[in-house]
Amino acid sequence: MGFDKQLIQGEAQSLIENIIEKLSEIFPDIVLVTHRPELYDAVIKQQLQLRLLSDLYPDMGPMGGIHAGLVHAKSQFVYVTGCDMPHVNIDFIKSMMKRLENSSLPVSGAMLKRKNGYLEPLNAFYHRDLVTSMEARLKAGESGLQHFCRTQPFLWLSEKDAQAFDALDHMFINLNEPSDLKHWQNKEPQNEEDMLVERVSLTKYKKGKALSEEDAVIRECRFNLILSDTQEITLYCLPDRLDDLVMGWLYANGMIQSKRDVLDLHLTGDKDRMTAHIQLREKETEADRTFLFSKSNDWKKTLNPSDIQALMTALESRARLFHRTGGTHNMMLVNREDLVVMDHAEDISRHHCLHKLVGAALKKGQDLSETILVASCRLSASILAIVSMARIPVVISGAAVTSLAIHRAREEGISLIGFAREQRFNDYESYFRRD
Repeated sequence: MGFDKQLIQGEAQSLIENIIEKLSEIFPDIVLVTHRPELYDAVIKQQLQLRLLSDLYPDMGPMGGIHAGLVHAKSQFVYVTGCDMPHVNIDFIKSMMKRLENSSLPVSGAMLKRKNGYLEPLNAFYHRDLVTSMEARLKAGESGLQHFCRTQPFLWLSEKDAQAFDALDHMFINLNEPSDLKHWQNKEPQNEEDMLVERVSLTKYKKGKALSEEDAVIRECRFNLILSDTQEITLYCLPDRLDDLVMGWLYANGMIQSKRDVLDLHLTGDKDRMTAHIQLREKETEADRTFLFSKSNDWKKTLNPSDIQALMTALESRARLFHRTGGTHNMMLVNREDLVVMDHAEDISRHHCLHKLVGAALKKGQDLSETILVASCRLSASILAIVSMARIPVVISGAAVTSLAIHRAREEGISLIGFAREQRFNDYESYFRRD
């Protein structure tokens, strides 16, 4: 953010004062771990339940602060949140407390684990007995909170559990960027789409005049794939549906044939830099392999020109991030029988769009031989290679088609449509009937 987040101000009080006031509704004892206690001289006079502490292991990130709070805890479980997390959800906190009270097994706390494996260690409960194991990590110079929590017997909550209290996930938002702060100060709600764009200051030149403005740009993250603790690969992508992207990428690169080949997959990091830790099953021989996707042959009587135009319109209507930023490719899978959209994906990379669609199908066990791929991007040989592996028999795009893509499509019997725009398109196979 460029300044101490403890200084973030709202309309009538600081962000931390606002958080303390809300938490005081349910907690008689509130501990604030800070390296600047002088900021709270006035606050502590008004909030008598507030105690000020400092890290016992400075400069060790959130784990150092949590450790200090647990050392001085008066209760068995301690609720932990961040100084830059403005959306306190009292009902969700109460639900975690109730589940901890009703737990029949000894647990280290309660925490949300997302579908992609990412943990939310803030807006969570910790048992004070974690002090000893945390201290051992801190003394060893290890402050990775995600890795530490993953090794403890927490009561794991699902995204469905959290969404029952906050459908838009506001309670896990922290103010990391100036745009985040602006949203909060202006009381502007953020949704999942907002998390995938970033507002930047820039100079726009229009008709010879320079104008200082803000504009939305697509968020790009560095995504590291660590395979069986030995091989590391770096991708750059939109930080969305990363577990689908991993599955599709592994399949497209011949590393897996089905979801059973992935023994473990979990993600760590934040929205700008993520890491996927992947454990793969030992490779089988070619004779032992079975392919998830099969091949369909009869496509000549499936579509007409009006169908193609309707599919391109449907794709355009779903390209929300592209309309906001101009920074994404779009693809969707459609059922060939009723032309119902099965899945849609956006990404910075057209290949990653397709990886996400194929990866999601792998996870669900869907057969793509009865689908149509509709795309906004150029169809190259590298895209057709993934299409071929996934056994997708028809591809329609609003953009150009390369020579090698056409050759591959003709060799493998894939129906190929390009430049599908405004009542016109190029049919490279002449498979479609003309009404």
